[in-house]
Amino acid sequence: GIPVITVDSDAPNSRRVMFVGTDNFRAGGESAKRMADILKGQGQVVVITIPGQLNVDERLRGVNETLKKYPGIKIVQAIDDKGDPRVANDNIAALLKAKAKIDGIISLEASGGSGAAEALHRLDVKIPIVGFDKDPETLDWIDRDGITATVTQKPYVMAYYALKFADDLHHNAVHDFKDWRTAPAPPMPTFVDTGTAVVDKSNAKVFREALAAHPKPL
Repeated sequence: GIPVITVDSDAPNSRRVMFVGTDNFRAGGESAKRMADILKGQGQVVVITIPGQLNVDERLRGVNETLKKYPGIKIVQAIDDKGDPRVANDNIAALLKAKAKIDGIISLEASGGSGAAEALHRLDVKIPIVGFDKDPETLDWIDRDGITATVTQKPYVMAYYALKFADDLHHNAVHDFKDWRTAPAPPMPTFVDTGTAVVDKSNAKVFREALAAHPKPL
């Protein structure tokens, strides 16, 4: 058959050879740790997520596990924004208008942070937001102090190494067995974590310049 390498979003129950992408459990933990540092270990947090999406579910699991180390921080609401910043905006605005006590907002998907930041801006409220990914809207809100930090993935690194591993498989570059297709196990690692980086106001300019240097994917 044709070897399949999953990139960015995994299909662990499939027959894929390997996954190249973010360790989403660890990335979620990084989001929670950053928020815990901002809140100094105390506060009520709203999480923006997309239930049922494996990579985002893993991030939420990482948040929950990490916050066990910070008993003073409680998740008081989980918002399903369906990947739509307008839904995040409306839900955060509704909570604030209802006088909900919110000390921090964690978005575990790319558009929720900017949606939440827009709601806070309209209502003239300051609440720290830890977002996800480095889309231009998120970087704009970091520049405007609307988003405190964002945990970013490395999509170009994912694509580079996925293609490199595919080429290695095609040419049987790792001579562990004569033919990897008939070997008892593939010669490559089954999971490659491409890592994350935290962007805040101190380094947003560098990330913005790097983003501008890459052509937009089709």
